[in-house]
Amino acid sequence: YSDRAGVVWNSGSRGANVHNTYLLVWAETGFLGLAVFFALMLIPIVIALRGAWRNRKDPRSDLTLGLGIGLAIVSVHSLYEWVFVNYSVQVMFAIDAGIITGLVRQMAVAKLNRRKPRGSVDTSKEMVTAHETV
Repeated sequence: YSDRAGVVWNSGSRGANVHNTYLLVWAETGFLGLAVFFALMLIPIVIALRGAWRNRKDPRSDLTLGLGIGLAIVSVHSLYEWVFVNYSVQVMFAIDAGIITGLVRQMAVAKLNRRKPRGSVDTSKEMVTAHETV
């Protein structure tokens, strides 16, 4: 492939990573690895967009939407750059995915608490055992 593309024969040119994260992941991990990588990239984006849409009046949805769009841009940029395979970029991706998950969870719990009637019993707390009541 490098000969047909006219790449100069030296270790710097022929040993460089391909400038497409998806092709690089496919070459290194196979089709199953590429499918898992697609899921890894797509799931936080879908969760962020769905969570932001469902909670449009919550101020946290703005941050969730911004993080989701940022991850979408990173996934599109991965078509032209291989930098996603670096540790520091993966750490930032994991932090963003964690923040998205936490925000969407907080918004869902807040919405559930707003819907709960005032006189209802909170079932999320642990039940008191018999020896604690004595």
